Amino acid sequence: MANWKLLDFVQSLPAELLLISMVTGAVTFVLILSTQPALADSFNVFKANSAQWMRKEVADWARSLPDNGQAGFVAWTPPTWGPILQNYEPYPGALPSDAQPLPDPADIGRPVELRAVVNERQYVLIALTSVQETPLELEITTEPVLTGPSGSSERDRVDVRVVGTIRSREYGEVIGPLFSAKDIAGIKSAMSPPEGRQIDWYLVKAPSFIGNWNDISRFPTLSLPPYGTVFLWISLDTTGLLPGDYETSIQVTSLGRTISRNVTIRLRVLPIVLPDRPDLEVIVWDVLPKEPSLRSTYLQDLRTHGVSIFFSGPPLSLQAGERLVVSSGRFWSAVAGRWISPEEAVEWRNRDQKGFEEAVRVGVRTVVREVQESSLVFDQWWLELWDEPSDSTAGIWAEVARVVKAEEPRILLIANPPAHWEQASVTLDGTFRRLAPYVDVWWPFHTHLTAEDGSHLAFMRGTGKPIGYYATPGIFVSKAETAAYGFYRKAAWQAFLHDLQGMGFWAYNSYYGNPWDDMDSGVVDWPDAAVVYPGLWGPIPSRNWEAFRDGLDDYRLLRFLSLEAARAQEASDPYSRERGVELSQALRVLAADMDKAQTVSEVEAVRDRLYDLAADWISRV
Repeated sequence: MANWKLLDFVQSLPAELLLISMVTGAVTFVLILSTQPALADSFNVFKANSAQWMRKEVADWARSLPDNGQAGFVAWTPPTWGPILQNYEPYPGALPSDAQPLPDPADIGRPVELRAVVNERQYVLIALTSVQETPLELEITTEPVLTGPSGSSERDRVDVRVVGTIRSREYGEVIGPLFSAKDIAGIKSAMSPPEGRQIDWYLVKAPSFIGNWNDISRFPTLSLPPYGTVFLWISLDTTGLLPGDYETSIQVTSLGRTISRNVTIRLRVLPIVLPDRPDLEVIVWDVLPKEPSLRSTYLQDLRTHGVSIFFSGPPLSLQAGERLVVSSGRFWSAVAGRWISPEEAVEWRNRDQKGFEEAVRVGVRTVVREVQESSLVFDQWWLELWDEPSDSTAGIWAEVARVVKAEEPRILLIANPPAHWEQASVTLDGTFRRLAPYVDVWWPFHTHLTAEDGSHLAFMRGTGKPIGYYATPGIFVSKAETAAYGFYRKAAWQAFLHDLQGMGFWAYNSYYGNPWDDMDSGVVDWPDAAVVYPGLWGPIPSRNWEAFRDGLDDYRLLRFLSLEAARAQEASDPYSRERGVELSQALRVLAADMDKAQTVSEVEAVRDRLYDLAADWISRV
């Protein structure tokens, strides 16, 4: 919740202090970081003073509520993808410009109104805020049922999770894992694992990194600190639903008072049926566990979020329309017994070119044999020679590619040139033209979509090869609450805007050290880039991961409407052709507006216009 009145206090702090906003039990306080150990006591004192200030702020607001004190809490709905905790830039004096304030009392208790189409998901964030000065226990009770037209009941459509907060290195305490009751039970059982089950050490330590663990550790029972807040995450699944109006209710009961609040969610499903998968290649750089049941669970999670390209290496059973990328690590292990850098390959080539090329040919035959043993044919897998070829490495990349293609012309090579920057120059002549004779699939960093006035993208299009793009939000904003709508929610829209065949990001589950600890990266000074957390029985999602799926749902709707527009333009009557042109143009405008959207309200406004367009089109068909 907003803590904007701290500005005067922030500006009065000594220069050597770093102010970062955090939330524990959703009660806002300020963390003072310094290299001086003596400041620990100052931190504890200030934390207590700040928490006291926030209690007063919420208490003043609570007095404006019409039925204050009856249940001891209120339930309200902040923007699903917007910042809900403090989210500062990492420098003193900076305050959030769009932090979520306390709601207008008139908005509390209103039903949530949503629209959807068939075969997608919709999401709702619910805030449960205490309005009393003593601790409060709540019980969440709901059946996963959507009541539909004529009173029909659709079961297993509603998923209720609780939001865990987690420490980040740059943004204070932020939204982290979205826990189901089973996920929380799994963390608890890690203390005394099932017989024969080996538990990863970091799962035992997870509670110490979850800021509001004491508040949520008995979910679906919750503990609210005085004037504190806990957030629920609700997802609604429309797979296979008939069009019409649906409703569900989340019941929250104040234990000891037996007073309940119901949050009603109304869902209108439009008569549009999306395909099961987007016609878009999607990769998120995964690392699958070896244990069979966990491996299956992770694959299911990836697939239900639209992923169709896996980096896991053979053997891997693929479904229709899926691909495997054989990584450079696997390829060079087959060549040299270990991964080698482009610089090492150049040294080897200069020392013994004949021996080097023969080793590459042996590696090609080894990899081909492995994928064939996994029953994969050549167009089901791509080979990565090295990650992110640039001007300095494109030459050796092309030399190796020439040997690979000579040995087995059916192998498809993927190249992902990185961003152009001082440490890794990536230019049209130095990288793209040198790779072009051998590349089968382009997958450059997203800045190349508009680099040099579009010349990079135009060159790739001119080669006639498929084009995807990737981004690395994990390095920069993996924990920023603005990332949900700033990248993950918009990623698939950019693929539509530029008419690409694929997209993706790094990474699905890449961690440094303890996956729950954002501060222990070690050699590489980066935050953990993952969008899921490792649970006992499978991945625990984050809001960023769900935002990515939501954007892919939008992409499928965009593609559905664009195909409808194309059919209309091929119709015999002028009216249909004109309407098809108008629809096609409107979709491009929407995609461009989404690409430019900077705030969650702007993002959601574009999404609303998409549904308006869909509803209008269907009403006229």
